[in-house]
Amino acid sequence: MSLSELTTWDHGPGAPGAATAVAEREPVASPAPDRTGGAPAAPGAERQADLWPHTRRVQPWLVAAFIAMLWLVPFNTIKLRFSGPVDMELDRLLLPVLVGAWVVAQIFGGRNRPRLKMTAPHYAFGTFVLICAMSIVVNVHVLNQTRELDEAIKQLLTIFAYLTFFVLMTSIVRPGEVRAFLKFTFILAIVASLGTIWEYNTNYNVFYDLSSKIFIPKLFVVPSTYQLGAVDEIGRRLIRGPAQHGLELTSMLAMALPIAVVGLIEAKKTRTRLGYALAMTLFLAAAIATFRKTSIIAPVTAIAVLVFFRPRRLLRLAPLGLVIFVLVHVLSPGAFGSVLIQFNSHRLHSVSTVNDRTADYDAVRPDVFLHPILGRGYGAYSEQRYRILDNQLLGYLVMIGVVGLLSYMAIMASVVAVARRWIRGRDPTTATPHLIAASAAVVFLVVSQLFDSMAFPHAPYVFLSLAALAAASTYPTERHDEVPPR
Repeated sequence: MSLSELTTWDHGPGAPGAATAVAEREPVASPAPDRTGGAPAAPGAERQADLWPHTRRVQPWLVAAFIAMLWLVPFNTIKLRFSGPVDMELDRLLLPVLVGAWVVAQIFGGRNRPRLKMTAPHYAFGTFVLICAMSIVVNVHVLNQTRELDEAIKQLLTIFAYLTFFVLMTSIVRPGEVRAFLKFTFILAIVASLGTIWEYNTNYNVFYDLSSKIFIPKLFVVPSTYQLGAVDEIGRRLIRGPAQHGLELTSMLAMALPIAVVGLIEAKKTRTRLGYALAMTLFLAAAIATFRKTSIIAPVTAIAVLVFFRPRRLLRLAPLGLVIFVLVHVLSPGAFGSVLIQFNSHRLHSVSTVNDRTADYDAVRPDVFLHPILGRGYGAYSEQRYRILDNQLLGYLVMIGVVGLLSYMAIMASVVAVARRWIRGRDPTTATPHLIAASAAVVFLVVSQLFDSMAFPHAPYVFLSLAALAAASTYPTERHDEVPPR
């Protein structure tokens, strides 16, 4: 079975949308007649030939490099040795390069320049960033007195970086490139899973080790063995793969899981189905290897969303779950049982993070009542100064109030709301990326209740990349002539 067969959604010759699965959906001007006497080129052929990865355009290659960094490099632990107004982590070095290439393409790109595509998630995310900034402005006097203003501004710049990446990716990626980027993400998730399973069985983290050898030590601070072999208070090994924390890795794999599941239900060839089933097994085994309860909660959430939109197709795969369960145990021996035991009522509260989470509600109630609308200011409630909440939703309630919390939840809600219109259309070129994005949005909202999801950048970047691909699939760069199905 070749890699191209594994990463191809096989819709069959008569399936809806099969003829346009790899073509740009935008109209182009009629080609000029061939002066040599031959037949004119097919309409749109030139533009179809310029699709990533068969393109010389720089911007999509930079996007691909950024996505590869998300899945293969512990970038938020790699920093420049030089200090600055913000922490110079690897993503904040690559993102300005992407911005610069986008600006150059806007000026000199002509008809091939990137075009902004504003969707409901764009407006929702933009509103969230504005509310975060407003909460700092309203509380600037208090933040300055408590010496939290600098930290608040740093956190605001981080959230603005997320928004910048989302906006740039939706404008750079063309509709005909969406499936190629989904396949690329799928392959990277497989590599991350294999590396994590290898780490579980050998206690060797290939991602951190290779990063320490690739990046120049005189320029970057790169941890070669980031707490390798360490355990927490109840004896759980700290398996993290390319991420900084096991919870972060589990969230990434749970958001990538729908790519494999959707590929499985849409594939026609048996060997392609087997390939997708094996990929699902790898994702689940790698997530379980982290020993986190979220490794069960997050994948179950992803599958539940897919069942909601495609109940008949998913229920047919129920027997496959038994086979995958056995293979997960083989790949990560002992991990599944260790995770299940943690759900026991006797052991559920044996971890301090769980006890602290239940105590957080009483602890933060005074702050919430004093600042119910816009909170204490975005980034003001630092875990170094106060307490670790391990709950992104609760943290936002304290920092940006009820208004900010609702605007944050509206980001994920808008992704699902927009996706529903396209999922009902059943056209694989648009339904598939929106189905994956909707599942990722719900997963990200659920894990936001289980840890500080926005503080670990791998997870939000992966969610935003999948949401950006969904947005890019339905908005042609030349003319917005695609009408959502009713």
